[in-house]
Amino acid sequence: RAVENKKLQECWLSFWHRPDPVEPVQWLRVGEANKMQPWKSSATGLPRLAVALLLRGVSASVVSSFVRYHIGIGFERIVLFFDAPNDADEHGAVEAALALEAWAGTSKIGEVQVHLCSPEWWAEEMRSSRFSARRNSMDKFFSDTLVLHEQIRDVQARQCLVMDRALREALRDGLDWLLHIDSDEALLVPENSDARRFFASVPLDVEQVVFNNLEAVPESLEVGDWFREVSLFKVHQNLLQESAAEKPSSKKYEEKIERWRQRKIAQGSDPDDLRTNRSFFTALLSVRLARRNTVESLKLTLPEPDQDSDEPSESDDERVQKDRKSRGSRREDLPSFFLAYGNGKAACRLRGAAPLAVGVHRFASDQNKRLVTLRCARLGA
Repeated sequence: RAVENKKLQECWLSFWHRPDPVEPVQWLRVGEANKMQPWKSSATGLPRLAVALLLRGVSASVVSSFVRYHIGIGFERIVLFFDAPNDADEHGAVEAALALEAWAGTSKIGEVQVHLCSPEWWAEEMRSSRFSARRNSMDKFFSDTLVLHEQIRDVQARQCLVMDRALREALRDGLDWLLHIDSDEALLVPENSDARRFFASVPLDVEQVVFNNLEAVPESLEVGDWFREVSLFKVHQNLLQESAAEKPSSKKYEEKIERWRQRKIAQGSDPDDLRTNRSFFTALLSVRLARRNTVESLKLTLPEPDQDSDEPSESDDERVQKDRKSRGSRREDLPSFFLAYGNGKAACRLRGAAPLAVGVHRFASDQNKRLVTLRCARLGA
């Protein structure tokens, strides 16, 4: 029984939910900070890590959990960009971040940078932004990003812009890697409690590492601090093994999948993001059928998926055809919208010219060219 319990505890992704719960990263309490080794120590010979994010609408507890966890696994610099610092609802999170900034500076176990992205901050940032400097270049990526930020305050555009600041400064200050994730995400490297050892193992020619998403599954409608309250996670589709029991797809379906892949690759998608998994699609099929029943009961008329839909049709699947015949339905397919996304998140190596954030999932070179990328093939998120 003792052995079984030990194995069970080792399976928990979060220390918060072990059968014998302990305070998460308890060694990072303010009063015990002197127990931590300064991450900046050059004697370790390990890479220096930074993580940066744009955040809004999170609690003070979430900010504290995010910062303490990532410092605890070896990140030297945490860069927090507050998207709406003047909103009344943001005051608690901002105050928590500023307290952590002061605590980290005093303890010398890491560095927390807090940016309050007010209109004045943005005006100052545009003076040094590469996006602003290249607004009139032939590459429309820069001007398009600025237009989206200025005209509709597009979130992903602002994420690209604040990452530009984080990347430039991290490179200037001699850090080696920068990770871009969201405030409801945390890096998991199961075989390395110190994330620096994982990044030290990455081949020198690799410029970007992509991690698979293991999306959290909340068990209640209200979650205050997801780092403490959520312990169930979806398995990423790329980590699923094909079942030998699955029937092979029809030639028509395989041809459809290949056309879809080629369209997405031509549009700039990473081929590794477009891998298909028959077992995964089969698992989603029950959801598709259940959603179709709901749509029919509500008498909804939905548009057909367009040619560039992010999800190929399963309409040639035997079970879909059987269901359609039994119901006399004219709809061939109802996609399972946003059950999970498979793009993953990335960290980029900092050397030479600072990379660019191209969207929220990937980086590119300073000239907006594809980086040499390593996609994690095992558990890691």
